Amino acid sequence: AVKKTFLTRGRCQRAAACARSEYSSAPVSLNDDTLRVWYTGGTLRYVYYVTGLRLEDPYIESPCTSSWSRWSRTAGACPSPTALNGTTLATISAALGQSGDPNPYIRDIQLTGEGCFDFDFDTVGAQVEVDGECFQHVHPQHYSVRDFSRWVLVHDGNDAAAAANRPNPIAKWAAQGLTYLHFPDHHPVSRFASRKRYIPEVGRYGD
Repeated sequence: AVKKTFLTRGRCQRAAACARSEYSSAPVSLNDDTLRVWYTGGTLRYVYYVTGLRLEDPYIESPCTSSWSRWSRTAGACPSPTALNGTTLATISAALGQSGDPNPYIRDIQLTGEGCFDFDFDTVGAQVEVDGECFQHVHPQHYSVRDFSRWVLVHDGNDAAAAANRPNPIAKWAAQGLTYLHFPDHHPVSRFASRKRYIPEVGRYGD
């Protein structure tokens, strides 16, 4: 409640106590146009989809044993299809073909472990052809859309970049008109694992 004073007398209106504000909702497509609007539309937010993440420690996990796995999808035959155990190949192919995931770039699947066997991590990064498309097992955050707005300010390399008169390592992607951020090849992927708390996930690119 607002205390009655000479400033508020005659200006306040009674309202339902503890009434919540109500907002309408609408679906938002996570595409290039949407990601650019976050930067150019007046909010200056740095929202990118992430590429370049590798299946390295701590992300070396077989799709047979993880709770879910992400696969990139491209049209046509795989350049280097993986020679998997026949049962494993059939299990993964069935899961990919029947997933119903409409995303045009990636597909997330869950495998129960039955019929999926990993020999010396041969399923990690595997390429599988299903219905005329090539699916490759990728990092679980590949093509995830994340808000890097805070990370622009606190990134470890900001001071070094400024001292060398280089652009901000995170802001530069949006400044160049890009909607993705490519994880540097010279960074260990463990850095992403330890810093991702600063870059909240928004969704998946293409959804």
